[in-house]
Amino acid sequence: MMMRRWCGVVAIMAMVLLVAGSAQAQIMKPDEVLARSVATDLAGRKFDAVVVHFGEPIKNMMSAATLGKMWDSVTKTYGEFQSIESVKSEQTADLDVVMVACKLQKSVVTVVLKIDKKRMVTDLRISLPMAPTN
Repeated sequence: MMMRRWCGVVAIMAMVLLVAGSAQAQIMKPDEVLARSVATDLAGRKFDAVVVHFGEPIKNMMSAATLGKMWDSVTKTYGEFQSIESVKSEQTADLDVVMVACKLQKSVVTVVLKIDKKRMVTDLRISLPMAPTN
């Protein structure tokens, strides 16, 4: 009887830890939220909405039109945007580097953003696979 009760308590504790862990995993850092928003705007062809987040030095190098041409080149090769697969970030001394894995029709591309302490995008790159998968 005591053993059965103990097993029940352990099972309940395990479920509480599992739920708490998955809830914590869903909490994103502000820079990850920004990066997800940028990737979603890229997918929705809202290039003006993306460049609003640009800080130095990228804002002087990449216009909405340039960004649109870059995205068109990516989607021509790899197909239209399907979904965001993951968002991961790494911190450096003065920047956060956020990688957003975007599932396109033929492959996964990664939108890589460098975000400064003022939450401005200082660099945006699209990391491409070697070749489309189909």
